[in-house]
Amino acid sequence: MSSSLTELHGIESSKLCREKLLLPKRTDFVELQWDGPDDPENPKNWPLWQRWYCTFVVAWMFSVVHATFGSSIFVPGTDYMAIEFGTSRPVALIGLSVHLIGLACGPTLAAPISETVGRDLYLFFQAITRQSFRVLTRPFLEL
Repeated sequence: MSSSLTELHGIESSKLCREKLLLPKRTDFVELQWDGPDDPENPKNWPLWQRWYCTFVVAWMFSVVHATFGSSIFVPGTDYMAIEFGTSRPVALIGLSVHLIGLACGPTLAAPISETVGRDLYLFFQAITRQSFRVLTRPFLEL
């Protein structure tokens, strides 16, 4: 067994077992209820400008913060993934590497292709590629 896996098994016996015990139970969640059809807290009763403002803020957060958040949130879970699937830390970090390569190279390659060939053909090829990866990786999810 490699030294990195030995370190991870040490983490599993101390830190991970304590964290698993602190997870909330499904029965701890409360269903949200409105005070009536005219409740001002209900988003359906908000004025149009407020609904558009919230939509803009969420869209901005998703598009701008996604790159930094998506790459940094992955790293704390790599030890857990390495333990769960019995791999080393470098193998668990492949997902992060592919994400960052896609962020760097995706727009560089996609923009000229979609401008010269057209968006329809480009989006069709992208959808076919995405679906083929899903179909090809499906057997590995059932292991």
